[in-house]
Amino acid sequence: MTAEATTRFVVGDGGALLLHRQWRAGQNAPSAFLGHSQPTHSGNLTDLARSLLRSGYNVHSGDLRGHGASHSARQPRGHLDHKAGWDLLIEDYATLTEIAFEGIAWDQRLIVAPNISALLTIELLKRKPDLCRNIVLTSFLSRRRQTRRRFGCLPTPS
Repeated sequence: MTAEATTRFVVGDGGALLLHRQWRAGQNAPSAFLGHSQPTHSGNLTDLARSLLRSGYNVHSGDLRGHGASHSARQPRGHLDHKAGWDLLIEDYATLTEIAFEGIAWDQRLIVAPNISALLTIELLKRKPDLCRNIVLTSFLSRRRQTRRRFGCLPTPS
């Protein structure tokens, strides 16, 4: 089990460089993909990733273009092109989930997706209805103690 994430850049649609993070539980472990919310990036998901890792999942996440480390002069931080931006985000999400679920059986896949990632999950399901069996669409992934406790990131009070 690797408590620290390994990171690498993958090439997305149009040559965009997308940061991919992975925490490995083991060779034959089920796989979880964590999406990030609109104003954040995958670096904010470390506590949740480690919690799922302790539960036996290989965990993947990544930064959509214009978020976190996936920005450049061609894809500025926080910018969404008014013509193709949404479609490009869907492609980014498809790229990152394909990495997360490569060689993983449908019933061994989990997506946890807050706000914008929840919408991207729904868009991707239109094209790939077999994307994932277990999907949690949420509006948070905040630092609120009650929410973090519910997802196992904090111990339950005694």
